[in-house]
Amino acid sequence: MAPKSVNLPEVVASPEAFRHALVVDTDAGPRRLGEILDDWQRADFAALDDAWKRIARRGKWNPQSPKLGYLERHRGAAKSADLAAMAAYALLAAPHTISGVCAAADKDQARLLRDAVLKLTRLNPWLAKFLDPQAYKIVNVKTGSSLEIISADAASSYGLTPDFILLDELTHWGESQELFDSLFSAWAKRANCLLLIISNAGFGQGESWQWDVRENARTDPAWYFHRPDKMASWITEAKLQQQRKILKPIVYRRLWENEWTVGLGDAIDEAEIERAFSRIDRAPTPDEMQPAAYYAGLDVGIKKDNTGFAIVGVKHGTDRAQLAHSKVWRPTNGKKVDLDVVEAYIIEQYKQRPFRVYYDFSQAAHVVSRLMKAGIECEEVRQQGADRVGMTNAMLETFENDAIDLYDDGDSDLRRELRHLRISEGRTGIKIIAPRLKDAGHCDLATALSIALFGVRKYHLLGPGSNRPGIYVFPSGDELKSLIEKHNERFAEIMKKLPKLGNDDEPERGWHRLTFRGSLR
Repeated sequence: MAPKSVNLPEVVASPEAFRHALVVDTDAGPRRLGEILDDWQRADFAALDDAWKRIARRGKWNPQSPKLGYLERHRGAAKSADLAAMAAYALLAAPHTISGVCAAADKDQARLLRDAVLKLTRLNPWLAKFLDPQAYKIVNVKTGSSLEIISADAASSYGLTPDFILLDELTHWGESQELFDSLFSAWAKRANCLLLIISNAGFGQGESWQWDVRENARTDPAWYFHRPDKMASWITEAKLQQQRKILKPIVYRRLWENEWTVGLGDAIDEAEIERAFSRIDRAPTPDEMQPAAYYAGLDVGIKKDNTGFAIVGVKHGTDRAQLAHSKVWRPTNGKKVDLDVVEAYIIEQYKQRPFRVYYDFSQAAHVVSRLMKAGIECEEVRQQGADRVGMTNAMLETFENDAIDLYDDGDSDLRRELRHLRISEGRTGIKIIAPRLKDAGHCDLATALSIALFGVRKYHLLGPGSNRPGIYVFPSGDELKSLIEKHNERFAEIMKKLPKLGNDDEPERGWHRLTFRGSLR
């Protein structure tokens, strides 16, 4: 049981004293952080303690202590937990008002630090009297000191003059270096500011800007750089064996062995991408696909990102998906994407091949409400939790099973975007990261494709042996009538396979509807 109170003057005297008082969550239950550290953790804390004392103005510190740090750790090596402990000490110990910034690639990653501090306050009631973890800010309610948590928004980071800067998972920040540049320049504004990077091994060894930052930190004596050569003691061999069974070797080596990859993405193998583009060279026409089930993915960007739209079809009698149509709208010359144009375009495509739209709610509310008024069924896909896991699984399994055909349309960057998709550690497990590209948005078409495949996966198991049908679109009433007459037995089989709506014990609720482009006479 954690103590409700501590001798505060002793706790704030040094980061080491703080760690010995701080209770953290472990597999064996609550323990004091200072008692359970691995040797490599202890070395990192010790190397940076004087920097934190300098920021908090507590005790004596070595004026030569590092003001720049880079901790390169494998997955599960307490990256967010250790950052939280460091930041919590500074916010608690400083008698004056200080400010910090923690930046991450996206909001999901950014909240990891906030969640880690929240857990510390719940395990340490004495700490909760001072620190208030808010949505994207941690505040000392007594002194006004604060840590602001931001994600990939370089514009808002210019003008900041923080006392410390934490850069979380730098290797997932995409092609744009603007956010890093703005925060690194902010570090130079304050004589005693600490800039600390903590990250897994990344992508683009020898060519990405993140690799350049890492190598500069490794070779410049002004930086404290540390890459542990051993696995965290709490990661068992049994756990690693399970990871090896599931993850691709390149992903396993980067996440767990902390090895950089030469390519710029590792979610989908280059061979799998090329195989998907090898069979068709254009979009199949609706007539070529009939009868087929269609699923559309919509990822709306307005000002900074593109809007991506992808229609995926699954022809009846096959276990393969095909990219039936794709479109990208880009903000140009300072103008936002015109969502009225997007809406009209989607409605026109719906007339050619009815589909259900799966969408990311962020910025899509307006256009989706209009599409629903036009009679198009829409379903939200959340970029978190079970939906995020479902999107990741759908994308990876579809390519691994060689169950999709893609084409180059000459206008989009789908092939390039797929090559940049990355596997990352999220709060709910492994997820796909769509990094921001310099001139191609946030991999928006690849994201739209993954959303569509999430919809496909609800009704189809793609790959050999799959037979779950979805919502089928037939060419016209007359042709359907002919199909029934000539293949009555086969049609009956199709009808039997259509999934029921509602609970299994209430089959009378009805069938999924068939959509006709014509009337049955």
